[in-house]
Amino acid sequence: MIENKTAAAHPRFSAHHMAAVKIVRTSNDSHRNHPPSPTPAFPRMIRPCRVLFIIAATVAASSGAELSPQELAAIDLSDARDDHGWVAPVSAGLTQIATDPERKAMLDALIAKLAMWSPGYDANPETRVGALLNAAALVDLGRGACEGEFAWTVLDRLQHDPERAAIVQATAQIASARDAYMPVNCLLALELTTTETTERVHARMALYARKLLGRLLGSLPVRQR
Repeated sequence: MIENKTAAAHPRFSAHHMAAVKIVRTSNDSHRNHPPSPTPAFPRMIRPCRVLFIIAATVAASSGAELSPQELAAIDLSDARDDHGWVAPVSAGLTQIATDPERKAMLDALIAKLAMWSPGYDANPETRVGALLNAAALVDLGRGACEGEFAWTVLDRLQHDPERAAIVQATAQIASARDAYMPVNCLLALELTTTETTERVHARMALYARKLLGRLLGSLPVRQR
């Protein structure tokens, strides 16, 4: 199970997010003296009492200085070159899945849910990058039938983000593990479950970040759109 830390335990949450946490806690406390209401239909692996992090969390802004071109070039991408293995696959496009109606339906359902998830469209490029890479990592760790195509969709979207310079910097921070990164959690939005640890999710995010960074910098081939 991913360890869901509260925003109060993380030093980078703003006053706005702290207020959100207080509102959730106050709401929870107010029900202690009343009969319990029916439990909402949360995903199987997530307990309602642990949803606080998902409600209030946001990607922490990077406090590190901007990486220079030399520092970007020095990031090791050697483990990001294989797109066809069991770990962090990335398909070459969506042509092949188009001939498989069952897998295509699964992919379309995931993309539709991702399209409704606001962190993926956040005004802060770091939030967008963290949220989308978190989604790719969790779908991959879930060993779904369309993980490679979903990862391709995520990377393609970030490759064509208009704020390219900011996307490169945000991606590099995750790829090089320079920051204590607290990403938005997409489990509820994509209706996923996981038993993976936070550290393992972050490691998979970092690997996908290196795959994205290589494409953004031209070190790795850009697959067909």
